[in-house]
Amino acid sequence: HQIDIHSVLLLKPVLKGEVFENGEANWDIIPANQLEEGTMEPGEGAEGGVDNEEPGRSMSLSLKKLVISGGKIRYIDRINGSDIRVESVDLELRGNFANDQTRAFMNLELNDLDVMQSGLRYMKGGVLSTVLEADVDMRERTISIRRNELSLNGMAMEMEGEFSLPDEAGLGIDLQFRTKETSFRTLLSLIPVIYMNGFESIAAEGNFTLAGSIEGMFKDTLLPDVKLALQVTDGYFSYP
Repeated sequence: HQIDIHSVLLLKPVLKGEVFENGEANWDIIPANQLEEGTMEPGEGAEGGVDNEEPGRSMSLSLKKLVISGGKIRYIDRINGSDIRVESVDLELRGNFANDQTRAFMNLELNDLDVMQSGLRYMKGGVLSTVLEADVDMRERTISIRRNELSLNGMAMEMEGEFSLPDEAGLGIDLQFRTKETSFRTLLSLIPVIYMNGFESIAAEGNFTLAGSIEGMFKDTLLPDVKLALQVTDGYFSYP
């Protein structure tokens, strides 16, 4: 059976993901015995779909557009002490995700972003937006970025490269990025709040550009290689 869903709209959804001290997560809702028996596993008889156990019956689900408007998200990880809140989420995601390969387009805006880690606040009221165009290969488990424009608290950045999932325990990255010319005042807005106490009145002038790359694997204790190149123009700081 083929089910074609052209679009899904979520209006002001409230989403909460939580990882508990025992490692369980609140989104693990499929009974373990069903996963072991394979009754919820994707079947081979329907491309991008799910096979039922009864022979001759299959279902394929096709989604081409997902929109989230005015959503709220909170993620809590009680093992590593993470607490991330987003008070306003707007997302538009387009692509033919029933195919093994598709060109995906994403427009994402996050407002009032708060990030806490181990009791320390690293961001308060942050603003993040991104426009992404990427080639997604479901079989090879790769995402190739064709165009990505990202802005965090006014600092604009362009990225290109590839993400891969060679196995469930690792993430491969081959990413190049560069910022547009950005003021030092914008850079100060990215410094974690805990380190800015007493420096709220600091004066900053000048601009900078940052370029770099991230190459390698995120897996267990493995970390990718990171290269950075910073260029400063007429930089000036003054603390009263």
